[in-house]
Amino acid sequence: MTSKPLLFIFFLFILSCNFLQAQNDIPQVTLSDIPGGVILRSEQFDGNSLWGYIDGGADIYLEYGFEKVSVEEIEWHKRHLKIEIYKMTNENSAFGIYSVSQNKCSTSASFSKFNCITPHQIQAVSGKLYIRIANDDGSDEAQNISLQLIRRFTKDTEYSYPTFFNDKLYLQHLRGLKYIKGPLGIQNGFPAWEDMFDGMKNYSLFLLPVDLNGGSVCAAQIQFSTSAEKNLFYEKLKIPSTKKTKYRQTITGGRCRAVREISPLKIYFIESDLKAYDLDPYLKTIKNIK
Repeated sequence: MTSKPLLFIFFLFILSCNFLQAQNDIPQVTLSDIPGGVILRSEQFDGNSLWGYIDGGADIYLEYGFEKVSVEEIEWHKRHLKIEIYKMTNENSAFGIYSVSQNKCSTSASFSKFNCITPHQIQAVSGKLYIRIANDDGSDEAQNISLQLIRRFTKDTEYSYPTFFNDKLYLQHLRGLKYIKGPLGIQNGFPAWEDMFDGMKNYSLFLLPVDLNGGSVCAAQIQFSTSAEKNLFYEKLKIPSTKKTKYRQTITGGRCRAVREISPLKIYFIESDLKAYDLDPYLKTIKNIK
């Protein structure tokens, strides 16, 4: 029979293992990942210390929902790289930060579905993690090293964006999908819509801008926090607030705006400067939803 002292020791061992696991729940580079390389820096920052790491840039992470970030700098194959892995409160928060941070980049199908590759930087999202690896020289070799590392941190997990965007009209543009949360999200992610949400705080939206030869279409799923916010949105855009129909549209200043209510505080929204004939297929994507 196991003695009580041994049981107590075993219990403490389990607690310590769980504690260490909780402390190290962000993947990190180890020397075994970079044979012959050197880890120059390894730090973590939480919500209380994030300002000390990115003074002036912490607010947007906190607005989206931030837990902590792991920062490592390494030297490998004579290249200097900086690896940042942000753990956010949920998958939307991680995807949101990624979506408002990436711009004009190529992608790879060899790791996470949403990724952004430029000569000096690779970004990706995987579950609750937003990952960014930067290099100093922008060379092909530095980019290849970054790709080797980022594959270690990303898992082939499906991100649950709204199925509305699986329509064939939107699917080919999906890498431009954004998740915007709050005033800082709209300022950084799509400032052209900032005036629409002025005076509101706790809204969120999935937004897909689609640029076409004849103009553009912006399709969104918007979640308001209160009826007052939704009504203010309608008022700003001169959209009829009648409850007799779930679908409404208006044309102001050459721009068509259409709304389809899917719950008291959630809507599908389309804004476009396309001509009626070209726009009609996009309007049908929300008009025909049951």
